[in-house]
Formats: sequence, C-alpha cells, structure tokens
Amino acid sequence: MEPVNKSAMRLGLGEDQCIIAVRGLVVKDGLKEPRLLSLIQRSGEYMLDILSNPDAVLKSPVPQITIPVNSRFHIIQDAEEALLIDIPVNSSCRIRVRGDRTEELLFEFPDDRCLSFLTEVRRAKQQDLGFEDNFSDVLKVEEKKNQHNRVSAPRGPPPVPAHKETPLPVPPRRGLPAPAPALTPAPAPAPAPAAAPVQKERHLPSPAKEGHFTASQNKASKWNDNPNVTNTMRKLFVPTSQSGQREGLIKHCLIKKEKEYVDIHNFRFFTGTWNVNGQSPDSGLAAWLSCDPEPPDVYCIGFQELDLSTEAFFYFDSAKEQVWVEAVEKGLHPKAKYKKISLIRLVGMMLLVYTKKEHRKYIRDVEKESTGTGIMGKMGNKGGVGVRFVFHNTSFCIVNSHLAAHVEDFERRNQDYKDICARMSFHVPGQPPSSIVKHDVVIWLGDLNYRLSLADAADVKNMICQNEIKKLRELDQLNIQRQTKKAFTDFNEGEINFIPTYKYDPKTDRWDSSGKCRVPAWCDRILWRGSSVKQLTYRSHMKLQTSDHKPVSSLFSVGVKVVDERRYKKVFEEIVRMMDRMENEFLPSLSLSRREVSTSDKKQLQPYTKRVAFPQ
Repeated sequence: MEPVNKSAMRLGLGEDQCIIAVRGLVVKDGLKEPRLLSLIQRSGEYMLDILSNPDAVLKSPVPQITIPVNSRFHIIQDAEEALLIDIPVNSSCRIRVRGDRTEELLFEFPDDRCLSFLTEVRRAKQQDLGFEDNFSDVLKVEEKKNQHNRVSAPRGPPPVPAHKETPLPVPPRRGLPAPAPALTPAPAPAPAPAAAPVQKERHLPSPAKEGHFTASQNKASKWNDNPNVTNTMRKLFVPTSQSGQREGLIKHCLIKKEKEYVDIHNFRFFTGTWNVNGQSPDSGLAAWLSCDPEPPDVYCIGFQELDLSTEAFFYFDSAKEQVWVEAVEKGLHPKAKYKKISLIRLVGMMLLVYTKKEHRKYIRDVEKESTGTGIMGKMGNKGGVGVRFVFHNTSFCIVNSHLAAHVEDFERRNQDYKDICARMSFHVPGQPPSSIVKHDVVIWLGDLNYRLSLADAADVKNMICQNEIKKLRELDQLNIQRQTKKAFTDFNEGEINFIPTYKYDPKTDRWDSSGKCRVPAWCDRILWRGSSVKQLTYRSHMKLQTSDHKPVSSLFSVGVKVVDERRYKKVFEEIVRMMDRMENEFLPSLSLSRREVSTSDKKQLQPYTKRVAFPQ
C-alpha cells in the first residue's frame, strides 16, 4: 500500500478533498486486482471512493464505486492467513467494506499504513454521525498487531543478559537533562526480534530480524569515524526528558551489530506428542522419552485427550494431570537431571517443558497461553496451548494442539490452525505482545487430526503391508494443505517413514476393529519453523499400547545464540561512545561577534551599553 502524494489529493471533483488514499488489492473469486481507496470529504460529508485504475488517478479520476460513510457503512478486519506470516516481511491485512447499497468487498493491504487508514475512516464517521461504533474494536486489533512499531512509554532500561551479574554504567548524557537511572548493557531483545525500537514518525530504518542481516547491514562500519548526521537524526537527539529514545536507539544498534558478540551453540531438543484417549499410564514412558543414548538438553512433551471426564471439560480440573506428570518425570533420561520450566493444560491438552538443571539459569521470559477452538469456536475440547521462553538469546515458542476431527473436516482443521495463530498472544512484562510467529524458533506438535484421502480402510492397510509409505504420504491431507498453502505454510516437517499412528485397538497393536473401522492415518505430527533447526530423528513408538494412538517424537539440533560477555561489552561501549559524540554535536551552539568587552575607561556605577551580535 503506497501513500499518495499530497499534491495529487485533489481529484479534480469540485471542492472534494482527499483525507487519505491507500493502494491495495481487491480479492474476489481468488483473483486480486489493484485498487485505490480514497477517503473524500465532499460538501461536509465523507465517502469512500474506489478507483479501479490507481495509476490513472490524475488522468481519469472518476471512481468506480462511491460508498457514503454513514450509519450503514461498515468496515471490519478479516482474520486471514496473512495474519500468520511474520509481519515485518511482506505482511498484509485484509479488510471487508460494506455500504448501504454496496455488496461486501474484500481488500488486502500491507500493514504499514493500514492502521492510519482505519483511524482516518473512524474519525470521519465520528464527525459525520457523532457517535462511535465497532470501529474501536477494529482499531484495537490493528493496534495490537502494530505495537512492535512503537515504543511504549515510559520504559525502563533494557534488560541485562541472564548470564550477566554486574551492570555496566553508561556515560552521562552531556549537556542534556538528568537521565533516568543508569542504563545497563543489554543484548538484542530476542522475544520480539522484529520490534522496531523507535517510533514510526522518526523514520529510522527498522532493525533486521534477529539472526538475519542484509548485505548493507553487514558492511564494516567505523564506529570511531564521525557520524553521518541527518535531519532525522538531529530530531532524535533534541534534548528531551524521555530516556526511552536513547535506550531504543541502543537496542536498535545492538540488534544490527549482533553478529559481533553472539556465537551459535547447538542444543538438543526432544519433542513428543501423544493422544492418550483419556487413559491413565499403565507402563513406564522411558521407551518414548529416553530412547536416545545421550540425554537431550530440553524436553517439550504434549498430550491430548488427557482427561475426557465432564469435570475436566466444565471445571478445568483433572485428577489425571498429576498422574501423567509423575509418569513423565520418571521417564526422563536417567543420565541428566532436569528442572520443569512450565506446565499448561486446557481440558485434555497438556504441555510440559523441562530443561537440564545447568541450563535453567539461562532461560527467562517464560510465559504460557491457551486458545480454545472447540464448541462454539471457544471451548477447550479442541484448540491449543503454548509456552514461550528465551534460551540464552534465542526465543522459542512451543505449541501443542488438538484440531477438529473427522476425515471430511480438513477445512475446519485449517481454520483451527489459523484461529490459534491469530488469537494466541504472549504478554511478557515490559514488552509488546508476541504472537506465535514472533519467535526465532517455533515447534508445533499435537494430534492435528489430518487424515488420508482414501475412504477404504482395507486399501490403506494393504498399502501399509506392502510398505508403500511414499504413496500414502501423497494422500495425506496435511501434506496437501501445506502444498496448496492452506495451512502450516511456513512450517517444515521431516519425511515420515513410520506407519500411521492412528487408529488401534487400545492395549494392542491391531488396527481398529470396531464397527466404525477407522482408516489409518498420521494424525500425530511435529512441525517446526526457524532457520537454525535441524531434525535428527522423526519416529513413532509402537511399544506403548495404552491408547488408540501411538506416541511420536522428534529430536532436533537447534542453533542457539549465546552472548559472549567480553565482545558484548566492547560493542555496547562503542555504541554508547558513538551516541555521545552525536549528542554533543547536536547540542545548541552560539558564536559571538566579539568575546571581550573592555571597561577600563569607564567609571564605576556608570551605565554602559555595548551591542554584541550573534552571526547567523
């Protein structure tokens, strides 16, 4: 969406005045066509003009559609897949517009000016009608999405890395008002890697996402050279009592220089998922959780249908929670000692995160959240639970979900996935909310319930007996939805080389022999998102027969950003010195036509006047 030149805001229609104009795409029947939306003030009234040819705005300014902004005018934000993509990279939002005589139209805009457009339309409607309506809800959604572009004020000093014991004082701001308490060095804030530390109107370039740098950012810069002063920078360093500007710029520079003080260390993450069908553990879990010779650094373990009782559904209380927690802790690898990081349960979905005892001090900003997508789209019989945390200087988000059932309901499963992504948000004190994709590494596990596109169970079982796993993978609904970009578009999954994990007769290895005779399927899956993740194993565990599902596990090697204290301190001090030089340069200065005034020939108490000029 491109801003339109102010000089072009007069469309030649009498005294019409264009308040704001934005470029976007109209979406209809899967096709997208360019449009120009203009909020016009005409004879004291407001209306939305939609031009079908944005490039001809000056040549042919006749709108294709004009929608009056009145009591029957509505505009809402659509929760689409665009919300699930990382916002700073080619992000977009979708808005539905409807007038009293106009059918509903769906538009797609980039996020950068969407909030401004909605704000102006809201203001126009208030002025035209004199009351507020559901626009406030729309703006709240947009405000939440765009908080990463603003600085929350007032803010405290940046956090010190978890491994730092002694804060490093910052030199005082020369010539400026007394600052807030001494600023301490801090690494780039991993929980919100794409968060711009400076307000939008300052027009500083947005920092690159953590761990990703463009060629221009990698160019060697001489911090000791004189800074290149711009008018925008000059505005930023005008003396102010708000210490947030200085702190925000330091964070911005630290993110850009992250490669100079961060090393990548590999850690092993064990992830597992199991739908236990409301059963209690009847055997040890070591065959699942301790199947590797070397102990993992972190465990992420998800359960579904932990408890199918009425109490769990209506009262959120389950006697089986503690039973399964104890079974998990007994099954952890015996060669290491582990500490529990977090536990969250929503009805039958439970997620547990453990780490080696020696790693616990490097984990911070732990938060958990749940989202129900079941009955009425809200209840917790279906949905997801998530835990986010920062390990050293890398942010992680682990999601355990149980999506809609039944072979034909794959579109409902797609919508459950989108709802979880759009509604699950983590709130770390002192930081803007973080969605699932606002993390360096995302691991999504659970009973996703995607089935095989074959109706005959006998045919599937015959293909399994003939080890035709590759052919079955081509019929897997999740693979099809990912290939067509309907769900889990940005996620990766390892190659499945094990037989389907659903559905079995409980306590046996026999396929479902009930009257329903369910078609075997790979319902239980583990996917990931992140550039520093390598999957080492992806397997099922057939020895465990408690449920009608078999547990699944995946072992990952994850590259984690670890801060080198010595190099970090050096980079931080260089940034502070550079900022001090810039601040001193921006201090007001005066030159006088003369610096000395002689009074030797004047008598005491005799009035004397001498003019001193301030040359421009």
